[in-house]
Amino acid sequence: MKLWILKPVPGLSDDVNPWNPWYYKVFGFVVRAATEEDARGIAQLESGDESKDKPTPWLNPKLSTCS
Repeated sequence: MKLWILKPVPGLSDDVNPWNPWYYKVFGFVVRAATEEDARGIAQLESGDESKDKPTPWLNPKLSTCS
């Protein structure tokens, strides 16, 4: 299995940025998974309030990176 690093995409505008305001939010994950899809799914399950108002930011490549 690979290790995947997931982080928010930098420079998002406030209207699409689920990490604004910053409190009660997770800003990164290191996940062991077989595929990027699996890693994103695990991150989404363990997410904080960034998933509360704007659903699935960890599953969306426009909002988060996974390398």
